[in-house]
Parts: sequence; C-alpha cells; structure tokens
Amino acid sequence: MLDHSWKTSVNLGALIQIPGVWDPFVKSYVEMLEFYGDQDGAREVLTNYAYDEKFPSNPNDHIYLYNFLKREKAPREKLISVLKILYQIVTSHKLMLEFHRLLRKSEKEEHHKLGLEVLFGVLDFAGCTKNITAWKYLAKCLRQTLMRSHLAWVQEEWSSRKNWWPGFHFSYFWAKSDWKEDKALACEKALVAGVLSGKKRYMALFSFHLDVALG
Repeated sequence: MLDHSWKTSVNLGALIQIPGVWDPFVKSYVEMLEFYGDQDGAREVLTNYAYDEKFPSNPNDHIYLYNFLKREKAPREKLISVLKILYQIVTSHKLMLEFHRLLRKSEKEEHHKLGLEVLFGVLDFAGCTKNITAWKYLAKCLRQTLMRSHLAWVQEEWSSRKNWWPGFHFSYFWAKSDWKEDKALACEKALVAGVLSGKKRYMALFSFHLDVALG
C-alpha cells in the first residue's frame, strides 16, 4: 500500500507542474508529502502553487498555504503576508476575522490600520451583516483606534460608506429586527452606529428596548 501511495504521489507531483487549477490534487499531494515527513517539499509545492504566475489566480492556493504554515506555527508576519493576498481576492472570506486578529496583535501601525479596513470590508457583504463577531471586533477596533488618536482612519473608511451603510445596517427596520432576533448583535451594532454616525433613530430604538428589558 505504501508503495502504491508513493507512486501516486509521484504522478500527482508531475501533474501539478502543468499550468491549471489543481486544487484537489495539490491538497492530496501535500497530505502525502506530510505523511512521509517531507515538510520542505510540501511547503515548496504550496508556495509555488500560490505564487507561480503560470497558475491562475485562485483563493484556495493561499488558503492551503496559510493552513499549512499555521500547522507549522510559522511567524505571525508570514501568516499575515499570505492572508493579505487572500484579502485582496476575497474580502469577505471567513478567514478575514482571523486575519484581523493577527493584524491586531502586530506592533505595526500599518497593520492596525489594515485591521480596521478588513472589518469594514467584511461587513460590506450582505452575508456578513449578522456576524456578531465581526461587529464586536469593529466596535472594539473603533474604540481603540479613536483612543490612539487615529480619527482619520475611521473617517477614511466611513467616507465611502456613509451614504449607504445607514440604510444597509442601521435602519429602523434592522434595529427592530436585530433586537428581536439577537439582542447582543443589536447592542454591538448600536455602539458602532453611535460612533460612526450618531444615528439617533437607531440609538433611540436601542434605548427604548433596553428600558423595556430592564423594566
């Protein structure tokens, strides 16, 4: 069985040298290399698949590489560099919240600024509007950003969204719906709305429901 497995890995190695999208084959080949203890070989395959221009742009390239490097406990800077490319390809990918956490732990201001940008990018997508983790992160990030006197960072992100985020996220309808479905989510969104636009209607509704809840 081991002999057949090795022959298969050799064939897969030859196959993925041809330009194309070989996601399942690359994944299987890397698993075989890791099984045989060839970490360097696995890293080289994934790096080439992600960065060699002969292969089409593909988010899975960077996801596979990131997961491998994470298993290897690679330095934070290396993990950030991989997810930064994934962010440029798929802004709303579920790994973006992990990307934000890595950026938040960095000591570089440019990473903190990017971390704020990443959260806004995630919440631009309809599929993420009820992601309470993203809203918690954004509320915390806004507070920290303002405490560090980086108001310009917030203004930069808000300027392109101030005409559509209020209706997209902070309308009376959404405030009422959020409070009914998930009060914790409603609270986080109310905090963000207050910081970004002082949305009185949303905050008033939040206060009303809070008063009712507290009796």
